[in-house]
Amino acid sequence: MSEAAVIADHVPAHVPAELLIDFDIYDNLEPGQDVFERWHDLSLECQRSNRPLLFTPRLGGHWIVTEGAALAELYADTARLLNSSITIPALTEHSKIVPGEADGKEHLYTRRASSRAFTPASVKAMQPKIRALVDALVEEVAPRGECEFISDFALKLPMNLFMSIMELPDEDGPMLRAFSDNVARGATAEIREASRIGLFDYLATVIDERIANPGTDPISVMTKAEYFDGVMPRDKVLAMSVNLLLGGLDTVASFLGFAIKFLSENDVVRRRLATDSAALDACLTELLRRFPLASLARVVAHDFTYRGIQLKQGDRVLLPTMLHGFDDREYAAPLDFRPERQIPTLLTFGRGKHQCLGQFLARYEVREALAGWLARIPEFRVTVPNDKLEVSCGQVNAFVKLPLSWG
Repeated sequence: MSEAAVIADHVPAHVPAELLIDFDIYDNLEPGQDVFERWHDLSLECQRSNRPLLFTPRLGGHWIVTEGAALAELYADTARLLNSSITIPALTEHSKIVPGEADGKEHLYTRRASSRAFTPASVKAMQPKIRALVDALVEEVAPRGECEFISDFALKLPMNLFMSIMELPDEDGPMLRAFSDNVARGATAEIREASRIGLFDYLATVIDERIANPGTDPISVMTKAEYFDGVMPRDKVLAMSVNLLLGGLDTVASFLGFAIKFLSENDVVRRRLATDSAALDACLTELLRRFPLASLARVVAHDFTYRGIQLKQGDRVLLPTMLHGFDDREYAAPLDFRPERQIPTLLTFGRGKHQCLGQFLARYEVREALAGWLARIPEFRVTVPNDKLEVSCGQVNAFVKLPLSWG
């Protein structure tokens, strides 16, 4: 069967031809093309035609919410859209994560149990540890005069922090980092699925040990948490642990890559942030709006019509956060960096009941990473042209490598 015929098989009868688009989130960039400009182009196209949703037959077929206002509304809509599967395409039930892929009471109990280590008070207690990790990583690379920022810094910081918080061996970090990267941006569905299962298999052994010999770490605490009328089941602890790893590692590392690339090209902003910590606090929200990363999926709970568009039970819906931040109707000149911009609704961490439970930690990690880097290395540049930089696309976009030099 031809590719065109296979793709046509994934267009349901209720999807009108005028809402079709050929778009693959894992393969949509030309060499050297800016990933955020690509999403902004899609946003402009949809604004001109006034289409709040489009349907792509790629990856099994799914809707894409393309309008900022629709994204803000639907991200928080737990009545019509379920979190039961947040990946495109769907993975197996074996590798389901919670609370990320839970609804109703299951979501309530698992979110309550897994969020205890990431409250504002808990993050405040971690601040000395985070500063020490940042300082150590910066001091390691600063004398060299160059580094590959992604592997030498951006990936190490959240991984080292996760391993420390969860009390896992540092030597297992590279393996978990590889699994996490492949879950978000693996070249095939098989690679993404196998990597997610790899995380489950690794953490299953850890959880069995913590059940037998509990400590004060978050995994041990989750094993004793309440779940309906009993104690949290082992499989839920496992699914929560994988959820925390994926949520805490990949997005922070990816965001740091895009933020540092932007700062390398904007001398005025970079030098201001290097000498004024208050300016960094003011700029962080705008950086988060300008470089959003995640595109999470939902499943339609029951048939309904949204602004004249018919959605059927079981349809899959992708909600790209960048299409909120890049909607010209929400933000004037959205590709411009404007620290003074008013941002009443930031969708970078999602919205509603399923909003990122690690957002307080992520904000602080990013803030300290940028402050620590700029204090020690205020002048730096990317050493390869833009058309040689590879961006790995998927549900979380990221630079594959970002070589820097200074001095």
